[in-house]
Amino acid sequence: MTKRFETFISTWKVAALSGAVTLGVALSPYMAQAQDAPSFADIDQNVDGVVSEDEFLAAMPEATADTFASADVNGDTVLTQDEYEAMAAMMQ
Repeated sequence: MTKRFETFISTWKVAALSGAVTLGVALSPYMAQAQDAPSFADIDQNVDGVVSEDEFLAAMPEATADTFASADVNGDTVLTQDEYEAMAAMMQ
């Protein structure tokens, strides 16, 4: 690997870890409710394969926009099933 690529990968790993820690902090008030978390399919009301912030907040009224943003690891303004499941796993 080139030094530039190694630096990119290292930076990405730090960003992912930072996001995971932030997500854990943002979700900590909701960890007691983890067993009641709806499934991805239940939240994806329009069945487009992603969960919008509106869908997320409607299904989880105790959550906030910051909670959604923390779960949206790649910052594309929607949650994929992997992002949602990672968030749910951190809540357990």
